[in-house]
Amino acid sequence: MNIIVAFSSRNASMRFSEALRKGGVPSTLVNTPRDLSLGCGISVRVESRFTSKVQELLMVTDKHSYLGTYKLMKSGSKTVAVPLR
Repeated sequence: MNIIVAFSSRNASMRFSEALRKGGVPSTLVNTPRDLSLGCGISVRVESRFTSKVQELLMVTDKHSYLGTYKLMKSGSKTVAVPLR
């Protein structure tokens, strides 16, 4: 299972993805799921086993452009994004 981290700017998404990689967390830039319809359209996808690392990095990241973290779940043939609390 994966999580995505959404930002309001592409630049912020790219910076966060790079910071994750430097911290040893593999990540991928992906299109933000349509059911979220928020931000710049580009999010960072990370395996859910790295959720705690993502949260740690978010604590020291500029939160101005951070929009949220979501768990990606399958619902039939669709992928649904559920907010992480």
